[in-house]
Amino acid sequence: TDGLVIGLSSSDDTNDDSALIGLKESGSMTFQTNNTNHLIIDGNGIVTMPLQPASIAHNNANNNIAFSSADTYELVTFNIETIDKNADFASNAFTAPVDGTYYVNANVLRTATSSGSITYDLAIYVNSSLTLYSRHHGDNSGSNTATQNVTGLVDLDASDTVQVYARVSDTKGQRYQSQTTTYFHVFLLA
Repeated sequence: TDGLVIGLSSSDDTNDDSALIGLKESGSMTFQTNNTNHLIIDGNGIVTMPLQPASIAHNNANNNIAFSSADTYELVTFNIETIDKNADFASNAFTAPVDGTYYVNANVLRTATSSGSITYDLAIYVNSSLTLYSRHHGDNSGSNTATQNVTGLVDLDASDTVQVYARVSDTKGQRYQSQTTTYFHVFLLA
C-alpha cells in the first residue's frame, strides 16, 4: 500500500539495522517548517533545497574603470543580482547567513591604456581581510585584454562578509565592467 514508512531496515549490504524514513509511492518527500519548504526529495532521488544560500551578481555598466592609485586594492562593484536566494547579497557584499564552507568565484576583464609591464591582482576578501587572490604579470596594452578569475572555498561563520577587490601595479591598468566580464558567485557547499 501507499504511504509513509518509518522504521528499521536490515536489508542493506552491512546487515546492520538502519533507520528508514521513506515513501512507498513515487511522490516526493518535503521537509518544512512554518509552511516553508526547506528540503525536497522527489521520486527519482533528486534533492532540492530552495533556500540554500546562493548568489550571482554582475555589473551591467559597460565601461572601463580606472584605478585611482597603484598597489592599492579597490572594491569591485556589482549592481545587478541574477540570483540571490535569501537576500544575502547587498552593497557589493555577500553576507553568510549560516556557518559553512562556501564556494566563491569572481571574474573581471583587465586591460590597459598603454603598453608596459603591469601586475594585476584579483582578490576575495572576507571581513575586510585578503583571503584568496590570483595574480597576472605581463606586458599589457589597450588591445591586450584578458579575463582574470579567482576561485576557491572559504569557511565562513554566520554574518561574515565576502567582497571582491582588484589592484594594479601601475594606474595605466584598468578593468572593464560588463554583464559578461565582471561577475561574482557565492554558494554554500557544506
